[in-house]
Amino acid sequence: MARAVAVTLPFLFILVAAIAEQSRALTVPPQLYDFPQAIIAYNNEPLVSPSASPPFSSLRSVSPSPYSISPFPASAPLVPAFFVIGDSAVDCGTNNYLGTFARADRPPYGRDFDTGRPTGRFCNGRIPVDFLALRLGLPFVPSYLGQKGTLADMIHGVNYASAGAGIIFSSGSELGQRISLTHQVQQFTDSLQTFILSIGEQATAELVSSSVLYISIGINDYIHYYLPNISNVQDLYLPWSFNEFLASSMSQEVKNLYDMNVRKMVIMGMPPIGCAPHYLWNCSTSSLKPRSYSVMFMKVPWISFRTMQIMVTIKPSRLTTLRICLS
Repeated sequence: MARAVAVTLPFLFILVAAIAEQSRALTVPPQLYDFPQAIIAYNNEPLVSPSASPPFSSLRSVSPSPYSISPFPASAPLVPAFFVIGDSAVDCGTNNYLGTFARADRPPYGRDFDTGRPTGRFCNGRIPVDFLALRLGLPFVPSYLGQKGTLADMIHGVNYASAGAGIIFSSGSELGQRISLTHQVQQFTDSLQTFILSIGEQATAELVSSSVLYISIGINDYIHYYLPNISNVQDLYLPWSFNEFLASSMSQEVKNLYDMNVRKMVIMGMPPIGCAPHYLWNCSTSSLKPRSYSVMFMKVPWISFRTMQIMVTIKPSRLTTLRICLS
C-alpha cells in the first residue's frame, strides 16, 4: 500500500501545481475567509461511532490537525475547500458507521497513521486525498457520517467516499451497506444546503466553484460485474455496453455536480485490477491463469477514456466553465 501511495504522489504534486496556477487567477470573495476563528479552526474533537456494535468495536474516527504536522509553511489555502467522492481508495471512515464487511477499523490499518490507530482508512497510513489536502493547505477532510453536520465541521470540505461503493447501486452489495455514487452526490447536495443556511446562496456558490471535488470510483463495478453466482449484471450488459453504461452514468453525475456550481473536478482512472493481491492469490490457488484475469479486466481503463470522450462532447455546449483533470 505504501508503494501504491508513493506512485500516486508525483501525480498529486503535478495536480496541485495546476490547481495553484489556476487559483492565482481567481479572485475569491473576502467573505469566504472572514468567518470567525471558531468557524474556520479545524475541529480535532474525537467522534465516537454511534452505530458501533458487535462484532465491531467502538471506534474513534479522528484525523489530526495538519497545521501541526504539515511539512509546508502555514499560509492561505490554495482553495477554500476540498470534497471527496469515491470508494475504499479514498474512504476516511464512512464505513465505520455502516453494517458492512468492508471496514478498516482494526489493526493493521492505521498503524503508520498520524494517530497510530485505525481511523477507517483502508491503508496503514495516509491515503492519497490526505496528501492532496495538505498540499492544498487544508486539514484532512472529515467523513460525512463522522462529523456533526455543522458549518464548522464542513467548511474545509467533506469526504463522502464509501468502501465497496460503485457507480451503479448494486455494486458492492455482497459486502453489505455502502453509499453509491448517486447517494454520495445527494449527500454533497445536503452539505450545500447547510452552507446556504449558514452563509447564504451567493457565498456558497462562490465557495463551491473555487473548491476542488475529487472522484475515485468504478473499480467495484467491474469486480461486481465479474463475480460469479452473485451478480446478474452480465445478463443485462455485454462488456463493452457495460463500459458505455458506466461512462454515461458517470458523466450524468458530473453534469449534476456542475449544476451545483462545481467547476474544478478531478476524476481518477482505475488501476489494473487483475494485479490486486486478491486476484494474484486466486491464480496461485486455482487453475485460473494470471492471463485470464488480465483479459477479464483489460477493458477497465476504457471507462476513463470514454468519460473523457463524453465530457469533450458535452462541454462545448453546456459545461463551458468546467475544468476536469482525468488520470
